Amino acid sequence: MPRRRVGLGPVARIESPVGASVSPLSPVEREAERLALLSSVPVSPDREVRFNELVDLAAFIAHTPMATLAIVDADSVWFKATLGFESGPRDRAEAICGMTVSGTDPEIITDTALDDRFADSSIVTELGIRFYAGFPLLVHDDLAVGTLCVFDRRPRNLLSDELHALRVIADQAATQLRVDRLEGMRRDDD
Repeated sequence: MPRRRVGLGPVARIESPVGASVSPLSPVEREAERLALLSSVPVSPDREVRFNELVDLAAFIAHTPMATLAIVDADSVWFKATLGFESGPRDRAEAICGMTVSGTDPEIITDTALDDRFADSSIVTELGIRFYAGFPLLVHDDLAVGTLCVFDRRPRNLLSDELHALRVIADQAATQLRVDRLEGMRRDDD
């Protein structure tokens, strides 16, 4: 089967699978529900070793020097695992991950310097990030609490099999967070 590149311009949206639910909520209502969900997932801003392997695997599959697993709250993005750079919490308004958690589809930006939303961001101007692929960590009712992301300092695309594998890794991370949520709810009931 031939490998196919995805993303033809500076920004490529990946469509949801056929039959995926579309939320009737407004963006403000959806964000309120997302934040309520986040509060029900027992996560801390500390790094977690269990996510390091997923981040390493994501970077390996995408052939990128950098990858993260991030949690996104109302104002900040904080990293549970990183590869290729160290970063403390970032302002959500400036982070691409802040946008990715608002939907259910991956966000692929083949050249951030050509994307008006981020061209002037410190992510581009200071860190030199030119390629971004972010996958929402959908924990409940198509709501994301964070993202699995891969980055590069050069513009590029992903192959279709790389995209598929990154979706699987993001699903595995979301499953771990889903289990944490259920265990936390069970402890609260005891």
